[in-house]
Amino acid sequence: GGGGGGDGLARYLEVSLELFIDLMAQLPTRRFFHAVLADSQLLARSRDSPHAASERGRLFGRLCTLLRDYDKFAVDDHSGAAVPDAEQRAAACERLLSLQRL
Repeated sequence: GGGGGGDGLARYLEVSLELFIDLMAQLPTRRFFHAVLADSQLLARSRDSPHAASERGRLFGRLCTLLRDYDKFAVDDHSGAAVPDAEQRAAACERLLSLQRL
């Protein structure tokens, strides 16, 4: 058929994001997948994709937002403990300083 391939690809992308969300939601897999997610720039690439902005990509866009929320969730990847606000701010400042040094 003419449009079936696009629907299959869209569903594949959505199911992949659902898997990634599940990996980020569980501490044993989060500690490893979080590094992969950051290194691959998957969130930025997904958010900026034409599919995310299209009408057919509404679910894809919502799943990207959910994955981003899990990525930004303030929890220590190794201990599972919540990261205090002061520690979050200090880490954000350190990332900003390291970017400014480049």
